Amino acid sequence: MNIIELFKNDLWNGIWQHAKNLFKPMSIVALISFLVSMALTFFIFSKMLGQDGFQEMMDPSSMFDLESMEERNQQFAEYFQNFGIGKAVGLMIFGYLIGMVVMSWVINFLLIISDQVINQAPLNVTGAFSEAFSKDVFKIFGLTAVILLVYIVLTLVSFMLAGLHFSLAFVGFLFTIAFLNRFLGAYPAIVHGKMSLSESISFSMKNITWGRGFKIMLVLIVFMIVYGLALLLVSSLLGFIGSVGSVLMMVVQIGMSIAVYSLSIAALSAMFYRYVEVEYEGEDSAEQHIIDTAG
Repeated sequence: MNIIELFKNDLWNGIWQHAKNLFKPMSIVALISFLVSMALTFFIFSKMLGQDGFQEMMDPSSMFDLESMEERNQQFAEYFQNFGIGKAVGLMIFGYLIGMVVMSWVINFLLIISDQVINQAPLNVTGAFSEAFSKDVFKIFGLTAVILLVYIVLTLVSFMLAGLHFSLAFVGFLFTIAFLNRFLGAYPAIVHGKMSLSESISFSMKNITWGRGFKIMLVLIVFMIVYGLALLLVSSLLGFIGSVGSVLMMVVQIGMSIAVYSLSIAALSAMFYRYVEVEYEGEDSAEQHIIDTAG
């Protein structure tokens, strides 16, 4: 049974198997992204805190040092005050937009790699890197912008409901998250199905129903709790061994990032292939298949 058939007939096993197949290519991506993010983090926070302050912040034990956290927050406040609040807000908005573009490219890139693995094609990270510079990036950016706009509107509605009763705001928040989850199938529809922005949203809304949206929310809550507790436990244990613990914590973070990348992309691909109609040209091979996006 190929991976697409697993998605259709045994979803959780299909996601797990595909995540394992993605682990190797995702390890390359996660390592590169970790190094880039660390370089950017070092540059930004060393400017704000100085090298000594940055090294202290990277110490796992400082996570539980309330005095150190308060001191760093004060340094951040002073930095932004000296820089200028208006400039800082403008810079953050600009940085957020740039981040959305970069994230759109990353999602496109990772889903292209996922498609290679699903189709049992030779892994070509370089080819995926070049292919990711396509118009699909702008579609994904547009989709993310739509989701952000919907989130802002529904959050404002939830705040207004809070004026009536807190429980209404809480229920509104749950429905907001469930509704936003219904957009998730649009990401793989753009990359795997080559759909337009409107077609991908329509496909996702049709197949990621309200019930499935709530199920995804529950899975994400459980995952975040387990992930957070595991990270907290590891960081607290490594905090007792000083600088060596800092290095080991980086290794743990890379490993956990690879797992998250693999599972997330596998789940996104599964959302598409589970519900799209696929006609096989071979008997039991996913190397050649025709996707009927109208079905």
